[in-house]
Amino acid sequence: FTEESVRITSSALKFYAIGMFPLGIRQVFIRIFYSLGNMKTPVINGVLSILINIGLNYLFYYTTNMGISGVALATSISSVITLLLLYLSLKNRFQQVKLEGIRNIIFHISIISVIIVAISKLINIRFHDIPIKFIPENIISGESFIFLVSIIVAILIYLILIIVFNVDNFKTNLKDYLSEMWRKN
Repeated sequence: FTEESVRITSSALKFYAIGMFPLGIRQVFIRIFYSLGNMKTPVINGVLSILINIGLNYLFYYTTNMGISGVALATSISSVITLLLLYLSLKNRFQQVKLEGIRNIIFHISIISVIIVAISKLINIRFHDIPIKFIPENIISGESFIFLVSIIVAILIYLILIIVFNVDNFKTNLKDYLSEMWRKN
């Protein structure tokens, strides 16, 4: 794994990160459709997602010379578009479903995600050229180490901000998960 590999991977992950949240929410919406007995809409949405992704992959990979980063960006854009389509379908077909709570969660997590991306970028910019002398170069390169540190810091800050923003059900789900883990041990 060379410095160039780290740069390419880092670039692709930045673009994939844009679509991770919409992809997760899309899966929740798909489960809502299934629970309401509507299997057709998620299947149509999945086909649309594939077609949009293929088209955008071609566009970004071949016409913009973005390479693998273009593929990642295409996947993220496809996730956002198909999430919006599912949201509109859910809103139009099932008027009785309350979406206000979901919107609040989406809003809070979106703010948290923007903060995380900004902090990760600052870490990478600030520490990019600092030589890491306490780790031998044959174990991990300095750039790879900084990349790893920025991921760990991002995860920790993400969890802290979810608690601070009091994202619905996170604390309850975390307590349930931890109590289940203790019971198993």
